[in-house]
Amino acid sequence: MANTAPVLARSLRRSCFIDAMLAAIASGRVGKYVTDFPNEKVVGVDNIIALPHLGACTPESEEKSAVMAARELYDYLANGNIKNSVNFPDATLERMGVSRVCILHQNVPTMLNQFLEITCSTGLNVENMINKAYGAYAYAMIDLNGRLDDDQVAKIDRIPEVIRVRVV
Repeated sequence: MANTAPVLARSLRRSCFIDAMLAAIASGRVGKYVTDFPNEKVVGVDNIIALPHLGACTPESEEKSAVMAARELYDYLANGNIKNSVNFPDATLERMGVSRVCILHQNVPTMLNQFLEITCSTGLNVENMINKAYGAYAYAMIDLNGRLDDDQVAKIDRIPEVIRVRVV
């Protein structure tokens, strides 16, 4: 295989191409071939690497991606859960309690203490809680056995390191 050279073949899954590639591999002119469109002609052939086709840009995959994005957006709006975000941590929490406080904040010490001091000073109890960090930011969800009034929500919002607070 001293006379082989790298070959880049793109989007060529037609039978005539596959036959030519098989001949080139058999003759030694092509050393290796990687395909994500495996078929019975190439599977198991030496020097051919067959991978599953992921279909990242097909109409089917785009529709599934759009449906997934819509479901995840709805889950964020309705429950505060974050999934598959590129700039925030994944944070999902099963709903418990009467209300959920969602807080995007800087990832610095004592933030949870401040949130809990405000929520618990009202006599409410924490039913479930999560805090997930992603670099300089973190996201907290606190499920309570009652509802915070607007004054307590405003107190949390006034904490300098809080970026956004909402109750769902």
